[in-house]
Amino acid sequence: MTMDYEPGNINYQGKDSGVHRWQVDEKTTLYWHPDWLHIAEDMTGLHKRAELELEPGEQASEQHAHKAVEKLAKTLRGE
Repeated sequence: MTMDYEPGNINYQGKDSGVHRWQVDEKTTLYWHPDWLHIAEDMTGLHKRAELELEPGEQASEQHAHKAVEKLAKTLRGE
């Protein structure tokens, strides 16, 4: 199934509860909410994920996040 979307056949239907809706044809409706952007970015690998280093039973904290980001940055710089 191919979907050929062109500006002329995508009709914006407005926004309800923050969700934008476009009608493509009788069968196809597209939805988007700005809060969903991080999901798309994660799925496409746009942003790297940094694994937290936790001891068993340890709760993640902001300090763990900072350490993980520092480690990732060093790796990306080749250090």
